[in-house]
Amino acid sequence: MLLYGQARVLYHNPTYCVLDEATAAVSRDIEVALMEACASNGITMISVSHRPHLRQYHRQCLRLLADGKGGWTMEDISEQCVLST
Repeated sequence: MLLYGQARVLYHNPTYCVLDEATAAVSRDIEVALMEACASNGITMISVSHRPHLRQYHRQCLRLLADGKGGWTMEDISEQCVLST
């Protein structure tokens, strides 16, 4: 069963969805159900997460640099792009 906030995403079926730790308080089963439902509905997900296994639902990783200058890089998802670092 999806939580209310997560179910709203599927109800509204947006083109883009920003998920900021949206699955942090749910089990992995629920998390997978949400991500797969968004993907199957063609929703482009922009997510903030500390769970590396969610990489499989994304194509790119935005890495914010701690350079004091607002630096950033965009990388294709690979084993080198770990969301928790």
